[in-house]
Amino acid sequence: MEHHFEKQVQLRLETYYKDLSDLRPLHRNFLNEIEIFPELQDDRVRIDRSGAVSKGLEVYLKRDAGGKFTWWASYALAQVEEDVATIGVDGEVVPFGLEVPGVFDQRQTIYVDLNYRPGRKWHMNAAWQYRTGWPYTDKVLQQVRNEDGSVSFFSRWSSSTGKITRHFIA
Repeated sequence: MEHHFEKQVQLRLETYYKDLSDLRPLHRNFLNEIEIFPELQDDRVRIDRSGAVSKGLEVYLKRDAGGKFTWWASYALAQVEEDVATIGVDGEVVPFGLEVPGVFDQRQTIYVDLNYRPGRKWHMNAAWQYRTGWPYTDKVLQQVRNEDGSVSFFSRWSSSTGKITRHFIA
C-alpha cells in the first residue's frame, strides 16, 4: 500500500508471508556460524529442513521534494522460522524435528537516512540504524551411542525470543 501526502511526503506499507517448501539441504557450523572458512571447521553439520516460514511488516516514510534536503525512515518487523527435520553428523543422518529461528531472522529494525545536496557536485549523507539483532540461540547437541550401536542425540535450544526447547532424538 502506498500513499502520497502533501509536500512530497510518501508513505509505503508492505507485508509479506512466505511459506517455503522443498528446500535443499544446508551445511552450517553448529557452534559458530560466523567463520571466514566455515567448511574447514570441525563443527560442520548437514541441516535438512522440511520447511520454513518468513513473515514481516515494513513501513517506509520518505520526503524528496527535489530540493537540497531529503530524508527517509523505515521500520521493519520480521521473523523467520525453520523446521529442521534431520541433522547429518559424521556421515549419519538423525531425526531432529524442531522449529528454530532461521539464520536470517531479524526481529525489529529502525533506519533513518538524511541527505543534503548543497550543490551539483556535492552530496552529503548521514544514516542511522537500530536493530534488536538476530535472535541468539544457545545450542547444545550431545551425541550418545546406544548399546545396540545406534546413535541418539539430546538437544537443548534456548533463544533470546524466550523459546526454550528440550528435545531427545532417538
